[in-house]
Amino acid sequence: MTIVEGENTVLYLQTARFQVKQYGRAVSGLSVADQSLDYLTQDWTSYSCPLSSKDQLTNSKAAILNMYKKRAFYLIAKVDKRLRSEVEKGQSPETAWNNCLVELIQAAQAHIHYYMVQNCYTGVESVDTTPDIREVLLTLCQFFCHLRHQQILWRLFTEFCIECGPVGDCEGLRATFSFCDKT
Repeated sequence: MTIVEGENTVLYLQTARFQVKQYGRAVSGLSVADQSLDYLTQDWTSYSCPLSSKDQLTNSKAAILNMYKKRAFYLIAKVDKRLRSEVEKGQSPETAWNNCLVELIQAAQAHIHYYMVQNCYTGVESVDTTPDIREVLLTLCQFFCHLRHQQILWRLFTEFCIECGPVGDCEGLRATFSFCDKT
């Protein structure tokens, strides 16, 4: 038995509940209620990761977003399958839900990560600022995207620091903390 508590857990489970309902709609051929869940209506059967090098990982917004979407789709499809299996084995829907709490939270977190990455890129692209600051903000978006991948992160961060040297692009990164509130 898994025991969970706390506001974050409740919010994750509310998100997962909405995802499961929308996944059911998508599987039935209906549209989803929220644009952030459009990935549920996509056909992911032939998807394969398009990245083969570190440069593609840091320079491809579309590839990064697709990886986050695929992960979110995979996790919600997996938990939905398990929920159905539990009910088919004779569990009540409530018991099935309780048996899948960890997977439901993981699916909600995957959706939230996708949503945050998507909005990070959208925000940076729409902000009215100089190209230098935009580039630094895009670097921060990419940095956030890789937070979940510690080994990649440390390698990229080390290479970034070596490339920057004592000043280099790091000056722009430091400058991001002093630009106006509009950005």
